[in-house]
Parts: sequence; C-alpha cells; structure tokens
Amino acid sequence: MFPRTVQQVKRWLKIVSGFTLVAIGIVMLVTPGPGWLTIIAGLALLAAEYVWAQRLLARMKAGGTRLRNAVMPSRKAAPVVTDVSSAAPAATSDLDPSLGLNFASPLDASPQATAVKVKD
Repeated sequence: MFPRTVQQVKRWLKIVSGFTLVAIGIVMLVTPGPGWLTIIAGLALLAAEYVWAQRLLARMKAGGTRLRNAVMPSRKAAPVVTDVSSAAPAATSDLDPSLGLNFASPLDASPQATAVKVKD
C-alpha cells in the first residue's frame, strides 16, 4: 500500500507543478520573464499524465520549428568559384598605384606568388 501512495503523491505533484508552471508562464507573457519557456516546461510535466497536453506540446514544438525556419533559413553552400583569373583584375583595379603593391597572378604555383609583395 505504501508504494502506491508514493506513486499517487508523485503524480499529484507533477499535475500541480505542471498547472502552476503553465499559470506562471501565462502571467509572464505580459510581465518580464521567460513565459513561453515556462509554459512549455509546464506542458512537459502535464504531458506525462494527459493526452491533451501531449498534443498541445507537439503543436507548440511544430510552431517553434516553423518560426525558427522562418527567422533563420537553412544555409545553402556558397557557389564555388573555379575561374579566378577574371576576378583578380577587378579586385586590384581599385588600388592606388602609388602604394607600390604588386599582386601576383592567382594562377602562379610559386609560394612567393601567393603573398602580396611590396616594392622596395
């Protein structure tokens, strides 16, 4: 009889805690605080006992996923540039020739050609 009583007490504590967190979360929607997070935590406790809480929690998770995808769309890979010979003159055309910078061709394979050279 004692283990059954302990289980009932735990169940009632989960239910009371869940409804309390949901109520506090609703209050925090209009006052400062993490309202939605608290509501979700309360629903997670209630979802262990009630099917309606499981469904509502699933809807909130789906809505959160939709919101995340709308705010932060998945990043697609940037296109890879294979021919840099046409991009190099455009990048160096804005430099002042009096600075004495000499950019080597990106097609050269020598180690010195990959660095920017300064004339003495």
